Amino acid sequence: MSVALAPLAAGQGLAGRRPRAAAQLSIAVGAVAGVLLAHSPVASVAAVVAAAVGAVLVLHVELAALAFIALAPFEGYTTALGVSSQKVLGALLILAWLLHVLTRRPGARPRPPALYFAGVMFAALLASTVLHQNGALGMKVVTSYVAYLAAFVVLVDCLHDRLPPVRAARAYVIACSIAAVCGLVAFLHGRLRAGGPLEDSNDFAFYLVAAVPLCLALRRCSRHARLYDLAAVALVLGMLATLSRGALTGLLAMLVFAVATRRLPIRALVTGAAVVAVLAVGVLHFDSSKVSVSLHAKGTVAAQNVDSRLTRWNVAAEMTFDHPLLGLGPGGFRANYNRYNDFRVTETIATYVAHEMYLEVSSELGLIGLAAFLALLGSGYAGAHARQRRTDVDGRIAAAVCMALVGVCVAALFLTEQYFLPVWLLAAMGSALPARPAVEGPVVEEGALSGPA
Repeated sequence: MSVALAPLAAGQGLAGRRPRAAAQLSIAVGAVAGVLLAHSPVASVAAVVAAAVGAVLVLHVELAALAFIALAPFEGYTTALGVSSQKVLGALLILAWLLHVLTRRPGARPRPPALYFAGVMFAALLASTVLHQNGALGMKVVTSYVAYLAAFVVLVDCLHDRLPPVRAARAYVIACSIAAVCGLVAFLHGRLRAGGPLEDSNDFAFYLVAAVPLCLALRRCSRHARLYDLAAVALVLGMLATLSRGALTGLLAMLVFAVATRRLPIRALVTGAAVVAVLAVGVLHFDSSKVSVSLHAKGTVAAQNVDSRLTRWNVAAEMTFDHPLLGLGPGGFRANYNRYNDFRVTETIATYVAHEMYLEVSSELGLIGLAAFLALLGSGYAGAHARQRRTDVDGRIAAAVCMALVGVCVAALFLTEQYFLPVWLLAAMGSALPARPAVEGPVVEEGALSGPA
């Protein structure tokens, strides 16, 4: 009898020790927290708030995705504070997704073709890294590629069922609109080109170009159309203030495509252009000397920039020709630029990128990596194009994604943007849209960012 009751007694003893251990742990944690609070109250409160926010994001993958999207245009501000929001939120997003995958019910899920292309690109990245190791620079580029490939996979999965694309589009548009206003303020108070939320004005303009068609689509889906009108004007003015010719080319290509495919009525385009022109004249009147200085500075280096970019494009093309399959490895363009540029005019500025997304990808990951990357983008466009024919909210977002992909892909002919969110977010939205069930919404009006008639 005593032997039979021994395990029960031991269990009761263990159960009795657990509350005491928990109490002792609570006392220890409270004591440490008290010491930290007394030593640095502001830092302690900030740490507690950050931990609480991080816990909420990890437990709700859709909120983590929205935070990752919304803070992307402000990476320059967070980096200036010593924290990379994209790295921190990217890690939280992946952790939240893994937790979600482990706890959700098993079942067959559609696998968009873009996921396979992402896998091929990842394989090309690994093979190229093993073949050409470019030191710390190469590892930095590898980390960027892996982070965005992982974010792409997570976003495709989230946008399929947990996160409606319209919410992702809204978060991105609102964030970019606020960032555009911040960039305009910085432009009118000292900067030669709009920026700040992202330090490089060309990258900043790239974000804004991608947001314009999404903003127009949300206008048709919302009862607050006037607010989205203001947001669209802010986005275009902010992009113009960056003086980015590549982004402007992408915007023009996108608008031509939208009018030609009847996604955007000519009357709406003319009205919007007139409003932007009037406000631009107002900005010129507000500080004409500042705008003149910026335009003069941009014009002064224009010829030099053209020569520099032609040189970089030639170098990237030669690298691809010499190493066609797997390129020179991540970071290979920067690591080998001087070696390929020996017989050309030496540039007076630091060479970081090729200012051409596709050539830089091919020079570092070869034609295999480039083909997978292009297929990933093409799959996103094809998915959005297939969904845009439905007369629901997702159909409008799909039409906007098609427009945005055209704009950013044209702009990327003059910019290096594979290390930034817009291309990956748009491809993820387009890839996830076809598999989503129909969403209730008002009937799309003719020419209002719907599919081609």
